[in-house]
Amino acid sequence: MDYDIVVLTETKCSERSQVYFPGFRTLNSDNLLGSGGVSISIRSHMDFDVVPIVAPPIGYDIVYIKTKNLNHNFNLVAVYRHPRKAIARQDFRAVFNSLRGIGEDVIILGDFNAHNTLWNCDSTNESGDTLLDIMNENDLLCMNVDTKSRLGYSGQRDSNLDLLFGSVSLIDVMECSQEDDNWGSDHFPLIFRIDRQTQIYRKLTNRLSTKRTDWERYRELISKDFETFLVTNAVILDSNIDFYYKAFIEILKNGIARASGRKTITMENKEPNKNKRSHRWWDAKCDEVIGNKKSALSAFRKHKSVHSWVEYKRCRALAKKTLNEKKKENFKEFCQGINRFTDPGYVWRTIRIFKKARNNVTWNKWQSTDRKSEILYLYSPFQSHTPPPYNLLSFLF
Repeated sequence: MDYDIVVLTETKCSERSQVYFPGFRTLNSDNLLGSGGVSISIRSHMDFDVVPIVAPPIGYDIVYIKTKNLNHNFNLVAVYRHPRKAIARQDFRAVFNSLRGIGEDVIILGDFNAHNTLWNCDSTNESGDTLLDIMNENDLLCMNVDTKSRLGYSGQRDSNLDLLFGSVSLIDVMECSQEDDNWGSDHFPLIFRIDRQTQIYRKLTNRLSTKRTDWERYRELISKDFETFLVTNAVILDSNIDFYYKAFIEILKNGIARASGRKTITMENKEPNKNKRSHRWWDAKCDEVIGNKKSALSAFRKHKSVHSWVEYKRCRALAKKTLNEKKKENFKEFCQGINRFTDPGYVWRTIRIFKKARNNVTWNKWQSTDRKSEILYLYSPFQSHTPPPYNLLSFLF
């Protein structure tokens, strides 16, 4: 997966079955009504705070995070609005109260179920007018005014219900595109790219060597590189001392990198492996059924006929059935390959993948707690030992 942040709406997940991606930390909404749900998955190397929404509106699923370790941090609010009643102005009051005075870029995105011709819908309804006024009053602009994110069924028109509103400062640094494949959903994925500098990682160091550095090999490498350099650049040192100094430093750096076992391939000359399979059970049959499903989807979007709609549904069902069968076959092969010589660690790691072991994110309740009373409860023998409202150790560790 080439994305740093993944936002899903209408997850329809319960507490026992939630969204999970390997290498990501995922925050799921409560999904109180059962038919909505929102999740935000963030790369593990990205730090963030979870900001609770005080008194969230009824009929909305909202998750709010604030990034911490980027050169340009921003606030991200994911929203799903149930299309039961029209949007009211007070619905977003709790969200903007939490965003007030932050002084950083703001992104509010999700499925708002609101139509407006401004963001490429064929008509405007009451919710679309109200949503546009709310965002304009808070200096937020719609960034995907040329997409059609929702696929209309037979007899329906496509619409643009999945929207991203951002601060004015993001106009010149953000790009938006829509995937051609809807991945079996009635909504097409939207991709947003923000042109920002690289992340600031948690641990910064100027150290070049590691515990694995082979100093004997390092000595051999730099001696050979120095001899080669001096032979090919046999000129008087005084003529270009700066050139020789930079070359000297570069030889030392490359030598210690190779002696430490690090790769010296740069991003410019690194080519991605396009033939790499994401799953070992994937084969030519999977490519075939997915290709047929995409072709049927393109035909339906072009003609919007009942026949093309039925054909698309048939190809989609066949693709889903084929992929499930391939997964089952792969699991059977895994079970048949286990014997008394199999490494137990390999078995348990694979089982964890099938069980989808999660790295859950919980609300940071320490920010809104009486810290003095909590500390006194833990360390003072003279205080009344009334149990705290939650388990303090759950987030101190």
